[in-house]
Parts: sequence; structure tokens; C-alpha cells
Amino acid sequence: IATFQEKRCTAGSINRQKEKIEISYNQARPEKKIFLIEIFLSLILLIFFITAFDSPWVKRCSMAFLLFSLVLITADIGLRCYLSGHNPFSGLFDTLMLVSAGMLIIGVVVSSKNKFFALPSLIASAFITMAATMMGGSSFSPLMPVLISPWLILHVAIIMSSYCFLVFTFVLALISIFLMIFQK
Repeated sequence: IATFQEKRCTAGSINRQKEKIEISYNQARPEKKIFLIEIFLSLILLIFFITAFDSPWVKRCSMAFLLFSLVLITADIGLRCYLSGHNPFSGLFDTLMLVSAGMLIIGVVVSSKNKFFALPSLIASAFITMAATMMGGSSFSPLMPVLISPWLILHVAIIMSSYCFLVFTFVLALISIFLMIFQK
């Protein structure tokens, strides 16, 4: 493959350092590990809420879990942007990972007022990460945009942020219904 790339490369020389990082990234599949970490943190947070809901350390743990997950997903998005050379709005996988990061940002902002809001944010982020991983479309090639305009990036960012709020309220409603059923 390397010989073929060197013969056919029209954009200049191939960056071997970037190529090594991309090969390592593809072999590591970090999004699967991020999903497992988020599920694990969600389960621990659920146990914390069940056992010691009023404890002050639960708020600190929930904020730490959210920030840790946010750092992991942001690093993954940043590395993918570096390797692909385009913004994270150009493919379904990248967009879902961005929505997952948006869910965690909402969780960080909202859980500063109420520690309970960390749980739906972490759960939703984990399942969005799972959906992105299961689709298997984690290639670095961008999709052809439907909207060919300079407004494309702004349009996609606004739509994706609205999906974050929609998913957050949906998961929060599900948890509320679940709690109302089992508290009776």
C-alpha cells in the first residue's frame, strides 16, 4: 500500500508520522474503549445515587466522571480531526461523537445545580457512543454535503446541539418515569 500511495500521491509527500498515528488509532479503536468506560462510570454513578444520594461526595464524583468522559471524547474528536484534516461535522460517526460530547457538556453545566442530572447525561453519551461504534463507519473520508454553502458548519452545529438537548430531556424523562413507577 505504501508503494502505491507514494506513486499515486498528488498532494505532495505523505506524512509518515501522521500515517503511523492513524494506523495506531485504527488498531486501538478508542471509541469502543470510551463506550466501555462510560458504561462503567454510569453504573458506578447509578450505584452512588441509589446508596448515598444526599452525600456531598456523590456530586464531586459525578462531576469528575462527566469531566473525565468529556476529556476522553474530546481527545478522540481532536485526534480524528487532526488525522482526517477536516471538521467533525463531515460524517455520521464524527457527528454522533460530537453529539456525545455535547451531552457531556450539558451534563457538566446542568449538574452543577443538581447532581442528579449527571446520570442521564452520562448514560445518553454512552449510548450515542455505542451507536456510533456499532455503525462501523469510522472511516476518515468526509461525506458529500447536502447543503453546499459556507453555512454548512454553522447549520450542522446548531442542529447537533439541539439533538443534545432533545436526547438529554428524553433520557431524563425516562429516568423520572422509572423512578415514579418504582417509588409507588
